Order: sequence, then structure tokens, then C-alpha cells
Amino acid sequence: SPENLAEMLIFVVATQQQRWYDVVPKFPMLMQHVIENDGLLDPTTATKDEKGKTRWQIPRKFSQLTLGFRKDAIEQIWRNKDRIYSAMKPLFDTYNNAGGDSIEREDAMFKIYLELIKTKGLGLPKAAFASQLIIGRLGCIDSINLNLYKGLDPENKLVLQEC
Repeated sequence: SPENLAEMLIFVVATQQQRWYDVVPKFPMLMQHVIENDGLLDPTTATKDEKGKTRWQIPRKFSQLTLGFRKDAIEQIWRNKDRIYSAMKPLFDTYNNAGGDSIEREDAMFKIYLELIKTKGLGLPKAAFASQLIIGRLGCIDSINLNLYKGLDPENKLVLQEC
């Protein structure tokens, strides 16, 4: 459903550079707020600072998951959940209906990945993570694995993007 896909995408955005033990208890509270308020950001409670920048009132109990670019990405994903789902559903169907190890299935997987890259807040690694959650393929080079690669590559010849 559009709501389930949006929740998964919001999860991927919210986990960026966060410790798992912070995400586990806070993410359900974040989603409860988003669902109950039909979004993360409420313009009626926003204020402007002396420089004219909007200051959003986000509950402290989960605000850590919405810092920086995340709040706008979460808001945009939720507000556009129907459009995102409409764009993704035919790709999911193609993937699911393709033969097991067929080139059609590989092509569909890649198209899912390319569509996910267009989602605000998802770069190459996190689009791969979202793909992994949806279809069980691809994956993200997370901070732990990145540090492992750095340890194996002391001269930093590998170029990897951190999640």
C-alpha cells in the first residue's frame, strides 16, 4: 500500500547515521505521529527565527530521527506516498512476475533501484538498502562495513559512499 511503502522509505531515511538502539524505540513513535497528523511538519505550530528560518515543532521523543535533511525528506515521502506508490507498483509487479533468474527480473530490480534513487533523502547506498527491504536484493554499505573496508584498505584506494 502507499502507506506501507512510505513507512519503509521513512524508516530508511530515519536510520541514516543513527545507532540501531536509538532507532528501535523511536521509530514507532515517529510513525505514530506522522500517521496521526498526516505528516511530520505542522505549519500551524511552526515559528520563524530572527533570520526568517522556519523552526518546526517536532516532539523531542523522536526528533533525533528527523534532524537535518531528514525532516523534509520524511515530510515529502509522506505527502507524496500515493505518487511514489503509483510509480513503484508496476516495477514491483514486473519484478514479481519475471522468471527466477531471468534478465527481465534483473532489469526490473535495477529499475526499482533507479526509481528509489529519485526519492528525497535516498542516495545510492540508501536506495540500495530500500531495494533490499522491498525485494531482498542489493544492500547498503553501512558505517560498520565501511569501517571494515577502510581497515582492509589502509591506503583508501576503495571509493565507497557511507550510508
